[in-house]
Amino acid sequence: MLGPLPAWASLPVPYLLLNWGYFSLSIFGLTLLLAIFLKSKGRTLTWSIRRARALLRGYRIEARPIGYRRAVSTDVPLFDFNFDEWRVQ
Repeated sequence: MLGPLPAWASLPVPYLLLNWGYFSLSIFGLTLLLAIFLKSKGRTLTWSIRRARALLRGYRIEARPIGYRRAVSTDVPLFDFNFDEWRVQ
């Protein structure tokens, strides 16, 4: 048994009472299905929103701005450069 659904599942009810139609019924039905699905998985709506934001953001969070990272990052480490060839030129 799932138990009681969260309170946010009743948010479309005033819209449903004011505008009776297929669109409002579908919004209400989708909200209930989402609430039942999240309740069965043991998740909340705020967790789902945070998870979606984290997936959109990506898994790598940089601590430095992009200009700094471009300035100090190189594809080849400095010890792989042959500075003797530069002195000849």
